[in-house]
Amino acid sequence: MSSPDDQSHRFTTSYQVDGETGELQVYDAPDGQWSAPVPFCCCPGEPKAVSGWGFGLAVVNRNDGLATKGRYGWDGGLGTSWAAIRSRG
Repeated sequence: MSSPDDQSHRFTTSYQVDGETGELQVYDAPDGQWSAPVPFCCCPGEPKAVSGWGFGLAVVNRNDGLATKGRYGWDGGLGTSWAAIRSRG
């Protein structure tokens, strides 16, 4: 997911609470780490990951003791997560 440069004015600042002071601090500015598309490498010889990405979702491609093969969902870095496993209804 990305946005054209001429629409970057629509982004907002993401804040987090400083664990020591309790004050808000900038986590990511509008021109920060999430302002450009994330580079993905599907390079031959790279280690095979437990999960891959498709349509913006993580898809687990093997059982690893933590997640079940076929599980798909979103693990957001800012506290949003959901998952579904079709085989379990």
